[in-house]
Amino acid sequence: MKKSLMFSAILIFLSCQGWCRFSQFVRVTPKVKAGHLLKVKVVEQDENYLVTLSEIKKADGWQIELEKPADSEKQSFRELIWHKKYPHGKVLKVTKIHSNRSGKPVVVKRKVPKAKASRTYFYFDNPEEVADGGFYFTVDLSSFVKSQ
Repeated sequence: MKKSLMFSAILIFLSCQGWCRFSQFVRVTPKVKAGHLLKVKVVEQDENYLVTLSEIKKADGWQIELEKPADSEKQSFRELIWHKKYPHGKVLKVTKIHSNRSGKPVVVKRKVPKAKASRTYFYFDNPEEVADGGFYFTVDLSSFVKSQ
């Protein structure tokens, strides 16, 4: 009896840890169906792009400007946000664009100069490690500009 209770307790503990460790990165582009994360609209305005990010659910957001464009496999900025390190190149600017703990969808509008669009990213995640995981994602602005 004691052994079966111990075995059951270990199984429950391990299964709970498995649920808590779920975490998945998504690189949002026009080809990626990301409606469960947010909606992206990019409109040309003179020398800028007006970027509207809507339906953002429970996540904090940052606008990140790099010295050079990042390859698609280097667009997870978790190390930068959590540990202030980005091993793949020089970061010129990180601006927090919103914080959403309520889970109610929000809208963020940002103007980005056309000259910086190829190296500007919008990153959404928790500001530090959390036990409940979830999605963390980057909007690759250059992919939306090229598709226009």
